[in-house]
Amino acid sequence: MKALIDDIRFSLGALASQPLFTFTVILTLALAVGANTAVFSVVHGVLLSELPYEDAEDVVRIRLESTARPGQRSELSPAEVADLIERSQFIETAGFFNWAG
Repeated sequence: MKALIDDIRFSLGALASQPLFTFTVILTLALAVGANTAVFSVVHGVLLSELPYEDAEDVVRIRLESTARPGQRSELSPAEVADLIERSQFIETAGFFNWAG
């Protein structure tokens, strides 16, 4: 235990004798912790937390897949979404978004 206390005293003395180095180390650690916290907050909010909807496990995304070119997909137009909601007996509510803007 005495060796640990001696090591801590030596380390603090070395840090106190070089204030610029100490400041740089503390600033680097603070920035790293802050950046890590910010990134995790975004990841948690976007990927890890549940969707803010009732029965979120029932939320689905509907896309069209070309029969002429398998694997090529396209999004539905607003008119197609409205028609799908009108005809479907399974869709209670629907939303529409367009990645293209």
